[in-house]
Amino acid sequence: MRITVDDGYQMYLDGRELSQGANWRSITEYDLTLLMTPGRHVLAINAFNDYFAAGMLLDFQVTLADGRTVDIKSDENWKVVPEDVRNWEKLKQPQSGWQPATIITPHPFWISGTWPEDYIRVPRFQPLVIPFWQTGWFQVALASACGVILFVCIALIFQLTLKSKEQRSLNQERARIARDIHDDFGTRLTRLILEGELAQNELAANTKAGPRLTRINDGLRDALGAMDEVLWAVNPQRDTVRDFVTYICEYAQEYLQPAGIQCRLEVEPDMPPLDFDLPLRRSLLLAVKEAITNAAKHSGATSLSLKIHRQDASLAVVVEDDGKGFDPAQTGGERNGIGNMIQRMSEVGGRCLVISAPGKGCRVKFSIPFTRQPSRLGWLTRRWRTKLESENKSAHPPASKTAAPKKFKA
Repeated sequence: MRITVDDGYQMYLDGRELSQGANWRSITEYDLTLLMTPGRHVLAINAFNDYFAAGMLLDFQVTLADGRTVDIKSDENWKVVPEDVRNWEKLKQPQSGWQPATIITPHPFWISGTWPEDYIRVPRFQPLVIPFWQTGWFQVALASACGVILFVCIALIFQLTLKSKEQRSLNQERARIARDIHDDFGTRLTRLILEGELAQNELAANTKAGPRLTRINDGLRDALGAMDEVLWAVNPQRDTVRDFVTYICEYAQEYLQPAGIQCRLEVEPDMPPLDFDLPLRRSLLLAVKEAITNAAKHSGATSLSLKIHRQDASLAVVVEDDGKGFDPAQTGGERNGIGNMIQRMSEVGGRCLVISAPGKGCRVKFSIPFTRQPSRLGWLTRRWRTKLESENKSAHPPASKTAAPKKFKA
């Protein structure tokens, strides 16, 4: 393609600017071979003159693949774009109201002997390589992915806000319940204990009602202690690892002192106030209490060690005594509460490991995460027990009232 314009021009091919020129005294030759892909193309020239009407001379020769030649010249087949049309260079076809170009007599200086003064050959244009991240499909896919991510983030923020609000409401309700229990039931139990002790003091010595009244007072004190434990678990201000460690250490010392067992505490220093979910805290508390109770009742130990430390995102509690020990392989699942401790830990995603041997004491290690992660083992255990119970019921249906009792030898 050869072109010159009085005074200057901008050349567009399929909406993309290829080149500019500003010297009407020279002719510029372009090689557009690599840009002429099969299909329809649109060539647009923005010709302009600073003082008079702009003029253009153009000759565009195209050789097709089948050998035919197309020669496009600057004639009346060109359309002139009105000045108020925007983005005209990107249009695929001219609008109906556009006027054809006007063929005028060449200006005298164009046919003078001094023209052209120069002939410029521009290197062959290379095809435009568009990176995949600049293609339309990638940008649409990226915009869609960003929209999905934004929607998910908004949904998560909404759920987090709703969950935080529900958690605040739950904590307020727990605090109210703990306050009501303390102010109402705690006061009533304390009053009953005082009246029972007063009645016990007023009774004559060696009366038959004395021992009964003593058992009643002891039962009321046990109930008051159990209520304090429930209040500690319900109170949202105690939902931290530090509070749990403080409570279980105090409990172990108070429980083992009347039994004459020395309690050694090995607690990780500077335990942080990490959140500790109520179900996990409650399950671990009951399991540790069961282990301490077993040691006090059955081990015959003189000392007990309570070790508490962190392991990554979980809490480890070890209860170890120097008692007579036992053989875990020869004990039933329900003896010493071992089965209950293992099941309680598995249901909340924790672990319980019991190590013992005759004459070598007993070591019980509990490991439980700070946040609740339901264990599949606990789910499988419950499902297996439910299935076993249903099979036992189907295999041994209850006898009717009129049936004679059957005798068997175990």
